[in-house]
Amino acid sequence: MQSSTARLAVRPSDAHYVAVLALVRELDAISGDSTYNLGKRNGVTFVREAARRAGIATVDFPNLMKKPASFLRAVAAANAAQVRVIEQDGKAYLAENPPLDGAVPVEAPVSTPGTLPGKEADAKR
Repeated sequence: MQSSTARLAVRPSDAHYVAVLALVRELDAISGDSTYNLGKRNGVTFVREAARRAGIATVDFPNLMKKPASFLRAVAAANAAQVRVIEQDGKAYLAENPPLDGAVPVEAPVSTPGTLPGKEADAKR
């Protein structure tokens, strides 16, 4: 997130939040790690399903599956009443919106994202 752009936000209901966490558990059970393949299980595929489970109505944009920024802009435009557009540098967004302190309302899976061969981990940048 530090080197990304925060594009949009959605406030899911408790039931939708639980559904998104279930998706994370399902994917972790399949691979046991956080790696992905752009052609098979890419970040846009995850975000599309997470958005669907979070209650966002229109998330199918097949021509944008390998274009993350364009995909998120299309989701935001198609669901203007359900999302808040942010379009802010990730580092600045995190500085203004630090994580909440306190207990997680449901058991959240813990994962350590991997680094693809030939790529540096975020901490090294």
